[in-house]
Amino acid sequence: MLEPVLLDKDITRLAGAQPSKKKFIRTEQIMTYIAERKGVSSHGQYDLPVELRFIYNDGEYRLKEAYLSKNLTDVLTDKLLTQIILSVCKSEKSLIKQQITVDIRALDRALLPTRSEITGILGPPNQKTGLEHRQLYDYQLKNNEHADKMITVEIDFDGSGNRILRIKVKYLGYNLEADLDKGDAILSEDIFDIGET
Repeated sequence: MLEPVLLDKDITRLAGAQPSKKKFIRTEQIMTYIAERKGVSSHGQYDLPVELRFIYNDGEYRLKEAYLSKNLTDVLTDKLLTQIILSVCKSEKSLIKQQITVDIRALDRALLPTRSEITGILGPPNQKTGLEHRQLYDYQLKNNEHADKMITVEIDFDGSGNRILRIKVKYLGYNLEADLDKGDAILSEDIFDIGET
C-alpha cells in the first residue's frame, strides 16, 4: 500500500510562495512560513508562523512534521483540531466544482474562542469593516516578493457579538467559508487565481 507523501516542492506550490525562512540541518530541511499581520505595529506579536520539517529520503525532501505557532495553537486547541480533522476525514470532494465540503455540525462550539479571546490572540482587528459584528484581519507572507499575496480572515459574530457564526479565509485562489449555523465548511479553489512560485 502506498503512503501519501508531501514534498517540499508540493508545499511551495500549495502556498504559492517560497518560505519566509529555510535552513538545512544534516538530512533535514526546515521551512517556515510566517503570516505577518498587516496594518498593526506589533513587532511580530500577532504573526502566525508555521514550521515544516522535511527528511531527505530517496533524493527528495518529504514532509515529516509540522509545528503551529502559539497564536495558532491558542485558537486551534488540541480538542478543536482533533474534531476538525475527524470532520475533514469524512468530507465530500467535488472535482467538477473544485471544492471540498466538510460537515461541521458535530463541532463543539464551546471549543471555539470568543471574540475577546480572538482579539487577545490575533490583535485588534482592521478598522472599518462596515459591520458591528465582524472582525477582519489581513496578513502577508513575510519575506515574500509578491506583495499581492494577502491572506484575509473575516469572522462574523452573533447578535451578542461574542459567538462565532461564520469564518471566511481567502489566500490566492483558495477560499474557505465555514458557516457554523448551517453546519458546513467549504474549501474551494479558483484555479485561474493561483499564482506560480
